[in-house]
Order: sequence, then C-alpha cells, then structure tokens
Amino acid sequence: MPLDRVTLYSAEVLAHARSPHGTAPIGLVRQSVEVDNPLCGDQVRLSIGLTQDGTLAVSQQTRGCALCGASASWMAHQVHGIPPDSAWTQSHEITEALSNLAPLPLLIPRPLHPLFSGLHTAPARRGCVRLPWDALKLALTQDGVRA
Repeated sequence: MPLDRVTLYSAEVLAHARSPHGTAPIGLVRQSVEVDNPLCGDQVRLSIGLTQDGTLAVSQQTRGCALCGASASWMAHQVHGIPPDSAWTQSHEITEALSNLAPLPLLIPRPLHPLFSGLHTAPARRGCVRLPWDALKLALTQDGVRA
C-alpha cells in the first residue's frame, strides 16, 4: 500500500468512519444545514441545538469517503458540549488551515493533528476533511453565533 494511503487511512480515521460520533438526533434543533462537495460526492447534514446550560448539541449524518466521515465524527465529538462561540472559533481555524490556499505542509490545528497528520501527502483531499467543518461554520453563522 502506498505511503499516502497508510497515513491518510490510519486505524483511528477508519474507526471514526465506521463508528461515527454524533449521529443520534438531538432534542431542540435550532439550525440544520446540508453541504456537499459535487466534485467527489461527499455530503454532510448537520443539526445544531443548545442544551439547557447553553452548550452546543450536534447531530451529523455523512455520506461520502472515509476521510469526510471521520472528520464529521471527530467534529461532532470535539464540539458537542462546548459553547457555540468556541465551536465557531474551532471551525474557523480548521477551515482556514484546510483551505486550498494554505501552504504545504499543512499547519493542521491541534485538535485534528493526530487524526489527519497524513493529509499533507494528499492535498487534493483537503475538501473531504474540511466539509463537515464548513457545515458547522455555516450552521453557527445562520444561527446567529457569528456573522
């Protein structure tokens, strides 16, 4: 197996893709969005809500490659239960790091680093990892957390 596949599809990436976090429905949905990548067919449906203590509740359904599924799972795990403003900051940092304009090697933010450390070997796959974070950023923006 080529080196890029070994590093891209680590055991942890495959575990997240096979048994994703954040797929259960949430109670009071404040915002739902659907984003897709027409170039590769990845699709993310994301619903967000707030718990009684004002932290974020997240539910995601992802159809696509293992990288997109793993990223959506990791995103749901990372932001569920934190303040919406903190989730927006994380989503902004990650989407900026994974933008097509970001220089190689990628400076992947710490929460994603071990999981997607092999992404520098396949820059064309940035969009797969970025898509769930784009969905989160969009949902939080539409919900009024950020303009």
